[in-house]
Amino acid sequence: NEEVSSHESLLIFTMQSGHFFNAELVVLNSVPSSVIQSKFDELVNSGFACQKKVYKNLDEVEGALFGGFFSVKYSKNKLKNAYNDHIESIDKSMPLNSNYEYIKSKYYVNGKEGNIGLIDEIKNKLSERKPILFLIEAAAGFGKTCTAYELLNSILKDGNDMVLPFFTELSKNRQAKIFKYVLLDEINRNFSNLKYDLVVDKIKEGKVPVILDGFDELIDDNKDCDVESINISEPMLGTISSLLKNSSKIILTTRRTAIFDSLQFTDWIEENENKFEICRIKISEPTIKEWLPVDKYEFLVRENENLLKLKNPVLLSYLKTIELDEFKEVVQQPKIIVEKYLHAMLEREKVRQSLKIDHDQQKLILENIAKYLIDKCQVSIKKQHLIEFLSNSFFEELEVVRDSYIDTEKPSIEALVNKLANHALLDGFDNNENKNITFVNEFILGYFVAKNVLKDPEWCGEKYFIEPAVLASISLDKSEKVKLWKNLQLALEIINNDSITLISNIALNDMITISLNNSFVHGVTFEGIDIGNELISFFGFSECIFKDCNFIFENMSEVTFTDCKFYTCKKNGIPK
Repeated sequence: NEEVSSHESLLIFTMQSGHFFNAELVVLNSVPSSVIQSKFDELVNSGFACQKKVYKNLDEVEGALFGGFFSVKYSKNKLKNAYNDHIESIDKSMPLNSNYEYIKSKYYVNGKEGNIGLIDEIKNKLSERKPILFLIEAAAGFGKTCTAYELLNSILKDGNDMVLPFFTELSKNRQAKIFKYVLLDEINRNFSNLKYDLVVDKIKEGKVPVILDGFDELIDDNKDCDVESINISEPMLGTISSLLKNSSKIILTTRRTAIFDSLQFTDWIEENENKFEICRIKISEPTIKEWLPVDKYEFLVRENENLLKLKNPVLLSYLKTIELDEFKEVVQQPKIIVEKYLHAMLEREKVRQSLKIDHDQQKLILENIAKYLIDKCQVSIKKQHLIEFLSNSFFEELEVVRDSYIDTEKPSIEALVNKLANHALLDGFDNNENKNITFVNEFILGYFVAKNVLKDPEWCGEKYFIEPAVLASISLDKSEKVKLWKNLQLALEIINNDSITLISNIALNDMITISLNNSFVHGVTFEGIDIGNELISFFGFSECIFKDCNFIFENMSEVTFTDCKFYTCKKNGIPK
């Protein structure tokens, strides 16, 4: 409560809660000391615990209140630690002596190519006094999370104590699918001592920019833009609209999804075009030239141009960090890249943790962890549950491992299991105070998921296991890829997602082997394949990229191309 003061530059605030009576005298400019002391004594005699604060102006008062209520220094340190943990998890997934580096890919802002760097592009707009929604789109595994963390770190490095980012990875909160409740849960988790309405007020003022990584985790686009998806996305858009007021900034990263190209989303934008600005950013897939130093890139061009199409960030990081002699070896034998990478990581674990478990057995254990996650329909497992699973499933094998140590160094079963739970190819994170374990990245998850799929002709897992498995298929030879495609059929039929099915079909068969009818795909890149070797009818391509493709129009009817790009394509083998 604000009390009446006899002087305009002396503000008095009191708060009573049970037996506690507190008062604060806020002094602005110059106030006679006798006036201050008189009021101070009056409050003390009335039973208040009283303190005096001197400020130059109301802005300084606001800064002190914001810093105190939001624990800005503590919160920023916590966010900085989260960034460092992110970097550490990436470095941990690389061979020794590697260092994380954020790769700056080509990007487009509202359809125009950006040229100042993506992080600077966003930061330049954060200080604008208007609400802005940033929608950062990229394909799976191509920089969304790293971009979100780099933006977070850049804001923290500015040292502005009146700006505190609110950052969360939605892939680590699968407890709810309704955006409003996920947001409430994340706000309560990050600002546990503050009222929800207070946090929302500061979001609207622009003092708490919101960075939500993995927004697509909340979108059930199994059937693209059907009624079910519309029912899910409408309240999401409404919740976002309610936050986009005054000077708020909301940054969403997401995979390319049809929801954001739907008529519903377009209508929503048109309805709100005078209320907030939308900044739609699309990150291009990084090229190998952006990853490799000049000497390695020039050698690659001379020796194996086919590898120029390699786009997997994990393997690109590996090629970037290994010694030149080893680089030359794997470039000349590209099929061994994945196994060389895994060999380096598994050998690293044997040294790092004094782990006397051979490579094949380590792989088997990790493969079984992936199976456990698939069976449980979850991408992470509580550490204690993982320890129990490993202890029960591999007790006999671990007893044999124990016997390989000399008596003075022999670890207990519990110690061995803990080493495995801390494996470099696994990653731990805290979610609501519980330690969870997941695979260190989607490629590694996909590698071990694919091992399970290849063993089961009727494999049936969730959508979020299929995409990583296809991403990791670069490690398979042609016959294994075809087998993986066959074994995924039941799961693909159940999820009924045309984009995932088409991307999987091309990746695993090096061509389109299915007919495309009565649907559409969005944001898919087609490179070096025939379009129309199988029938395509009543089908739409939205914002797709076609590179070096051959179009066979005789097998296509009622096909539309919306905002697509074409590079050196052909018609029936003839350049167009």
